[in-house]
Amino acid sequence: MRKKRSREEELKEIVDELITKSFPELLDEDIQVKYAELKDVILTTYELDPEGYCIEVDNLLRDAPKAAKIGGIAHELAEIVHSKKIQEFMVERLSC
Repeated sequence: MRKKRSREEELKEIVDELITKSFPELLDEDIQVKYAELKDVILTTYELDPEGYCIEVDNLLRDAPKAAKIGGIAHELAEIVHSKKIQEFMVERLSC
């Protein structure tokens, strides 16, 4: 009998699949994902200390279609890529 996966496991599977197929530059990053009670946003991302990222998904999306979760998480992953490129650019500029 197949074990039913949790909603948090579904989020992690979405992140892993998106990174593998669309964001290979994030393969070596520690990216966590979890549901949270958010105010004023549906998804948000922040950096972890000392490294890595956490994507928080508002509880309102728990019962949303998987496609909605995929779209929102893809957007957050694109934000991480953008942030990393800006950080790399700034390091290069400061080292000149």
